[in-house]
Amino acid sequence: MTPLTASGEPFEDDGLTAAMWGLPFQSCVQVTNLNTFQRVTVRINDRGSHTRLVMQGRLIDLSRAAFAEVADLRDGLIPVQLEPGDPIHCREPLRSVSSALSPR
Repeated sequence: MTPLTASGEPFEDDGLTAAMWGLPFQSCVQVTNLNTFQRVTVRINDRGSHTRLVMQGRLIDLSRAAFAEVADLRDGLIPVQLEPGDPIHCREPLRSVSSALSPR
């Protein structure tokens, strides 16, 4: 069984998503790796562990696919800059797209 995110959608490590406290679900965030200046836009769909993220001073927890867009997976933790992301570059979950297109 696929685990669910805090927003209720299935967790997909190959999606451009992230866990973050302090922003509403479905917010788009542009993440810049400050070592390489590579960028990715992610959609917030989870909260992540309060202990891991907030108590240890981490800002965001990227999915595997999102992290691979900005760094080598072996890098682990990287310094990042967060900015509002353009919703055009922020993919909606399929169930939201489907329900938006369904006749009422």
